[in-house]
Amino acid sequence: GLLLGLIGLEKFFELKSKQFLNYIFVFVFVITHVYLTYVKPDLTFRILNLSVALIIFSVQYIWLIFIKLSAEKRKIAIGVGIVFAFYCLLHIASAIRCLFIKVLITDVSQPSNFQIFTVTCYEVLFILLIYNISIMVNKRLLGELTIEEEKFSQAFHATPYAILISNYNTGQILEVNRGFQNITGFQYEDIVGKTTNDLQLWANMDPKKLKRGDILNFKSFFEKEILFRKKTGELNTALLSLEMITVGNEKCTLASFYDITKRKEVELALRNSESQLSKLNETKDKFLSIIAHDLKTPFNSILGF
Repeated sequence: GLLLGLIGLEKFFELKSKQFLNYIFVFVFVITHVYLTYVKPDLTFRILNLSVALIIFSVQYIWLIFIKLSAEKRKIAIGVGIVFAFYCLLHIASAIRCLFIKVLITDVSQPSNFQIFTVTCYEVLFILLIYNISIMVNKRLLGELTIEEEKFSQAFHATPYAILISNYNTGQILEVNRGFQNITGFQYEDIVGKTTNDLQLWANMDPKKLKRGDILNFKSFFEKEILFRKKTGELNTALLSLEMITVGNEKCTLASFYDITKRKEVELALRNSESQLSKLNETKDKFLSIIAHDLKTPFNSILGF
């Protein structure tokens, strides 16, 4: 069990090590224990054999947690390491007692104070070990969750797109990113707890078609051109995408958009320029046609056509 626990702990912390020597040690331990049980029964040396085995494995746990692990991971597993340190002391005390005091078979039915103390310590340490293993796993999961939240938060706020998350049932805005604040001009305190209807955000959407503060009966769509109103009242054009998501078992909507007002202005100016250029080309063609006709008439007269 201790060997399997050691392997599991190494895998839990993504460490690689060869257990070949431990397999040999377990084999030698089992052979020795069988010998001291059936061939030459000796309770004292059996307890000593077991104590030595437990000391060796406890030291490996202590070495793994306090030496091999990084400082960050050590904080997670320090409780388990401390429990195995006490286990190691208890096994050393048991081994020393076996070296100086021969254990009799009758001691099993009539335990001494030391044996009662040892068994009590084993039970207490076992409970503490289970507790600290649970704490260790929870800390690891919480740590990973915190990292994922940090990654999401950084990506959420770093994007130049405006992103808002709103509750499906109430339409209340739950979260917005910095891009939303930069594009619309609304500050965080102006937004949270309100709906897009309260902000009058979507300028060209019929309020009757808005459901609980969101768009188009919560149907998902991608890059729909829409007018939005900034905090100043200025109307700009955006490409809006809407998606249904689940956050904490609650149905939410994720809306993202980016301002294309300047692009629309450039496109309009380009179309106007193309239209003017086309008219100029038509005028030029007509002018050249007239000149060609005027030059061709006298030339034909000279040739007698």
